[in-house]
Order: sequence, then C-alpha cells, then structure tokens
Amino acid sequence: MAIIGIDLGTTNSLVSIWRNNKVELIPNSFGNVLTPSVVSVDEEGNIYVGEVAKERLISNPEMTIASFKKFMGTNKRITLNNNIFTPEELSSLILKRLKKDAEEYLGEEIEEAIISVPAYFNDDQRQATKNAGKIAGLKVERLVNEPSAAALAGRTLFNKNETTMLIIDIGGGTCDISLVECFDNVVSVVAVSGDNSLGGNDFDEVIAKHFCFRNNLDYNKLCSEAKGILLKNAELCKLKLSFEESATIDLNLSNIKGKLVLTRQEFVQLSSELFLKIKKVIQRVLIDSDFEKDEIEDIVLVGGCCKTYIIQKFIQHLFDKIPLYVGEPNQIVGMGVGIYAGIKTRDEDIKEVLLTDICPFSLGVAVINKESSYEGEIFSPIIERNTVLPTSQAQFYMKAYKERDKIILSIYQGENRLVKDNLKLGEILIPMPKDIEGHIKVTFTYDINGILEVETEILELNEKIVNVILSDSNKRLSEEEIQEKISKMKNIKIESDIKEKIEYLISLANSLYSQTTGSLRHKLNIEIDNFLINIKTKNRQKRIEFIEQFSNFLNDITNILGQNLNDNLNFSLNNYWYFDFRDKDKE
Repeated sequence: MAIIGIDLGTTNSLVSIWRNNKVELIPNSFGNVLTPSVVSVDEEGNIYVGEVAKERLISNPEMTIASFKKFMGTNKRITLNNNIFTPEELSSLILKRLKKDAEEYLGEEIEEAIISVPAYFNDDQRQATKNAGKIAGLKVERLVNEPSAAALAGRTLFNKNETTMLIIDIGGGTCDISLVECFDNVVSVVAVSGDNSLGGNDFDEVIAKHFCFRNNLDYNKLCSEAKGILLKNAELCKLKLSFEESATIDLNLSNIKGKLVLTRQEFVQLSSELFLKIKKVIQRVLIDSDFEKDEIEDIVLVGGCCKTYIIQKFIQHLFDKIPLYVGEPNQIVGMGVGIYAGIKTRDEDIKEVLLTDICPFSLGVAVINKESSYEGEIFSPIIERNTVLPTSQAQFYMKAYKERDKIILSIYQGENRLVKDNLKLGEILIPMPKDIEGHIKVTFTYDINGILEVETEILELNEKIVNVILSDSNKRLSEEEIQEKISKMKNIKIESDIKEKIEYLISLANSLYSQTTGSLRHKLNIEIDNFLINIKTKNRQKRIEFIEQFSNFLNDITNILGQNLNDNLNFSLNNYWYFDFRDKDKE
C-alpha cells in the first residue's frame, strides 16, 4: 500500500508520492497541486476546503478561516457559523481532502503519510499535527522537518551528494532559515532559526497600508470585506512587481476607493524593516552553526513568498550568489516529503538516505539562584538548541533548602532566562530525606520522534527515577478521545467536487462583480444569472459544460482587470538593487 508525503502548510498544502523512479505532485479536483489551507462553512453548515474556501475569505470572512496552522498545539477554539473547531480538527479537514485527492489520483486506498513540520515546532505542535493525521484517518509514524525535506529535494533533484545548503523558507505567515549539510547518504540539519510571525502576508499588508495612507483611509477601520479585497489586490501588486518596474492598485468600490502606483524601489523602502528581520534570522543561524556565509555552497529558496523578485534579489545581495531553484519554491518541501515516503517504503529505485534532525529549542529545568536578587525561577539548559538527535545530556544540581523532604523538578523548553517565558513540558516529584545535601544528576534523553526521557539520580542514595515527559498544556489524546474526534469529523461532509466548483465560481464571480463598474458589471451580472439558471439541470455532463463555459468567461473578466498572473512566471534576475542593506555599524 502506498505511503504519501504531505506538506501541511500555513498558506497552501500539497500531497506527493514517489513512484516510477521520481516524485509526483498529486493534483486536486481543480487540477492544481497546491490546495489552499483554508476551511469555510456556509449557511447550511456545508464544509468547503481549499480553493472554494479561499475565495470565500473575501465574500464570507466570518465563516472562513485561514492560517490556523499558527494555532497548532494550543487550546484555541475557532467558531465558524456555530461550528466549533480546534486547530488540529481544521488541519484534519485539509489532510482528509489531500488523502481523498491522492486516493482518486492513485486509484487505491491510502492509510499512511509522512507529514512535514517547521523545524522550530515544539512538542505540543508536533503532537497536534500527529493528532490531525489520526483524525483524518492516516497513520503518521514520522514527521519530517521542513528544511530536511527541502534539502532532500535539492540533493536528489540537483544530484548533489555533498554540499552545505542554506534553506530559506518564507511562506505566507512564517520565516524559517536552516543550515543543512549533505554528505554520503546523510542529510543533516545543523542549525535552525525562525520567526513565526513574518511572511508574505506582512509584505501584502505593507502595500495595503501604504494604499490607505495615500488615499486618506484608516486601514484598521476597514470592514472585513474591504480589507480582504485590498489585501488580495496588494498581493497581486507584489507579484506584478516581480516582472514590471511598477504596479497599480485602482479600486472604485462602494466600500473602498483609491489608487496607488507603486515602484519596486518604493516597495523595497516600505518593506525595509521586514528585510532586516529576515536578515536577523539568517544571522542567528550562521552564529549557531559556526559557519561563515562564504562557506555556504548552495542557497535553496522555499515557500511562496520566495517566488517574488524582491526577495530573490535581497538574498542574492546578502550572499552575492544567485539562489538555486527546484521547480516552484512553494513545492519543494512537498517534493521532499514525497521522496522520503519513497525511502520509507524501501523503494529500490531510490537510495536509502539518513535524515538527522536537531532539537530546535533548548530543554532544561527551573532552578533557584539564592545569591541573586531575582526571587523567581530561572532556566538551566541541559540540551541546547540545535543539538543533533538522538542525544543524551546530563547536569548536576542540589537542593536549594536542605530541610525540605522533596524536590519538584519542572521541565521547560525555550530560550528565555526566566522560566515563566518558556514552555512548561511537565514536572517530576522527587522524594528526598531531609538530612542529606540532595545532590541530583539529571539526564535528558531526546529521540528523533521528539520523546523526552528524564532520568533523575539522587547521588547520596544511588536511587534513580525515569520519567517520559509529555507537555502539560497539550497532553497526547487518548485513543478514546481520538475516536470521538474521528466520529465528529465523519459527520462533517465535505462538499462534492462539482458542488465545490460551482460554489467557487459563484464566489469568484461575486468578488469580480464588486470590482467592476458600467457595462462590464452589467455583462457579468447577466452571465451570473444565466449560470445560476443553467446549473440547475440534473444532467451531469451538461453541468460540467456550463461550469467550463462560465469558468472561461470569468477568466476573460479577470484578464480584463489585469489580475491573471501566471504562477509559473519566469523571474529574471537583473543586475541592480535599489536598497542598501549594509550593516550601519560596519560602515
């Protein structure tokens, strides 16, 4: 039985498989390999996932949710038209859709998947991802860090067995930078760093806010629909600047009016703070890895935001080197997990590769320094971040107060000095006689699957206690809880392909209607009415024909509005740069 690879992304997700000695990206019912990570519920309670849901972000923002990946591993509850979901349940809907697409494409049932996660994902977030897979009906034995998957794709497709790669992954909402070494049959992550609140959406917002500034509008006071339309046009403007010197946003709608002509140079200057944030993340990776930038042999761009000309030029400027491309940047991770799925099935056409991961966060315990003026607990790392896994590390401690007959050992994950600013994973109660100093050896053993084993030894008594630590804030779901969630999600019906396409076209048509005026709007209104009448036929073939005709008509309207931007643009790299990113303190 086939094993699929899934890139469960913040903005888009995709599914892949290794077969016929190559990795294949599996298309969805719309023929696209990228499925938007968006879920929407309509007035009747019907669930839409992917393209239709993305289109409803503008027309029905209160019933639609995107970018919920950033809430994975939290207790957040999201309400969509009186339906309450957890982030892992929403993710399971995306996974369920990808599973269905794969089964229809391959003509067989799928039971197991390899899923990619950001390298910086903590224990809560990783377990939530596995829970989402279980709820979707998938066995998920292995999570693969996104930089490992990207490096595996680069190594395989470029046929580079030995190289040092910097993986720059900038998606819609996150920025992850990783340094990876490839040698022999090993792909080894050396260091990672990231900013989970920095991505392509921030660049869109910069343009949208500048539009408001130029047209005397208050961005924060725009209604949801107006803000959605503006952000969509800002994204199109950003993409257009990838192949033109300037781009225009011209809106004349009932809820938002104005015009902005934006040049590349202006865009770079407006986005300077975002570029400097990206640079800071890159610098942290280089510092943690002890590598100089000249030692980086290859730079691989990952994530949809890296398709933009400005980002590419910025990276080229920083390293004085043109980055490598493996197909489309937002498909690289998906290709990598597909390759790894082939390795896991022991496909004889692909060479066995060992992926070594790292501990993305430091792991340690809370301690008290009686000599310090600070009365709270501080963090004592035992396993430092970027330590190669599996690993076992130990530190020695003693009782802070001799008269106590027990110690509560609190386990934390993070990088902050004060434990209150880190993530608490759990705690261990250690009974101890009052009449001893209480010297303790604490050993952390952390494996490739993110399981943390803590061994404590009271040296005076030669007594050992071994515990497996699970996070307090998001303990693993029991089998009973998993089954309850599976039953709940089974009762939720994702709409059929034809109904999805109809809903998508109607939502797109309504969006285009709000952006047109005069004769074009009148023509659009007539065609919408005709489509709604024709689509009522029970003849399946006729419905398919009407869908195709209306789709072609809407594409023509989109072209007229100048919004038909090909995802496979051939970005040229010109020999100039508008903005000086040199460090001020080095001048």
